[in-house]
Amino acid sequence: MAKLNSEWSEDIFGNEVLKVEKKRGKITIDELEEHLRHDRYLYGNWAVILRCGEATSEGTGWNDDNENAGDMVLLYEINDKCPVCGKEIM
Repeated sequence: MAKLNSEWSEDIFGNEVLKVEKKRGKITIDELEEHLRHDRYLYGNWAVILRCGEATSEGTGWNDDNENAGDMVLLYEINDKCPVCGKEIM
């Protein structure tokens, strides 16, 4: 598995998130799970919010080769209740 680095940060709305980065290549779900399992302080339930729409579409496709070769994902920790269904998480 590739080496991922993580640190606590904030999203654009000021919510606390775990920012996970990979220097080269895309981050996979398997890599995220492996990373979280190998740090006992990161055990728990996590969510990724996908914002897909015109407002999140960046660029025109020109000069795409100048972009960073790595990847970054923001993870939201779920503590008590599921943010989708509202049920308590055991």
